Amino acid sequence: MTRVVDDDASKEEGSSAPLRAHVHLHPQLPPSRQSLPSELLRLARAHPDQAAPLVRTWEDLLFVGKWKHLRPIDLNAAAALASASHPARSLAALVGLRAEQNVQEVVLPCHVHHEWSAEDFTHIFASTRHLSASPSSTSDAQASAAAAQLQDESKSEKVPLIAQEYFLLAVLSNDSTVVYYKLARGLVKPVN
Repeated sequence: MTRVVDDDASKEEGSSAPLRAHVHLHPQLPPSRQSLPSELLRLARAHPDQAAPLVRTWEDLLFVGKWKHLRPIDLNAAAALASASHPARSLAALVGLRAEQNVQEVVLPCHVHHEWSAEDFTHIFASTRHLSASPSSTSDAQASAAAAQLQDESKSEKVPLIAQEYFLLAVLSNDSTVVYYKLARGLVKPVN
């Protein structure tokens, strides 16, 4: 539970005004989260294990990272187009454009205690191959709430392609910190 101090009470010294508690219910989202895009809320409810990381990562990318063209996607829709050899796994992700980048990136939110396998990553890479740069395709057309924002932003600029060689794993820790790991397909030469 996170406690938030009432602004009016904190200004008065010696005030006995109670602290207002803000509880993040899982998988149901608190009323303060109702202003989020409906597609994000739908995916948070459809993927309860990812609900908190999905919403927290959305907020981090949008408000702190200032990402553009940000939209939630259901990787299962893309997985339906992927090879049947990969097991279907219920996953939600975010796709967007980081500031100063020329390619959109897939961000997969998860909890720090989530366990991944090589098969999981194979499935994710197979799914990302079938995503389109705009939400108008059949693989991620359900992102209608984010589509309006995307259309407004893309009137003056072309929507960039989605990175296929890597994705970002957004790991939410117990203290609400989000750490991003870049996972690439195959072997990658180190920077140094």
